[in-house]
Amino acid sequence: INLLAEEMRNTASSKDMALLYQTIVTMNNPVLSKTNRDFLISLLGNTKHNDRLNADFPKEIKFYHKTGSTSDSSSDAGFFEIGDHHALILVGLQNFRDFSSLKTIGGVIANYFYPQ
Repeated sequence: INLLAEEMRNTASSKDMALLYQTIVTMNNPVLSKTNRDFLISLLGNTKHNDRLNADFPKEIKFYHKTGSTSDSSSDAGFFEIGDHHALILVGLQNFRDFSSLKTIGGVIANYFYPQ
């Protein structure tokens, strides 16, 4: 089992991550109860590494996300709310450790919805 786990490690695509966050945001999930979903969202809202997609977000945007890093790649994926009923899901996966491009992309998108 450990060999399979090692082979599957860090194999999620951008599409996989977007689907995961869509499932969390929309509550279309037969596995998570509302209590567990709310707990998961609170964990995502307390991510300590805020130097990637949300590095240049305006202060009023709360980003719920999870970062990841290996020796040769970096990632950040999550969502922020737009109004009362919509969320925007952002996924940044890279094959290099260039956090500045994730920061730039996130800042452009966030400032489109929340101009400063």
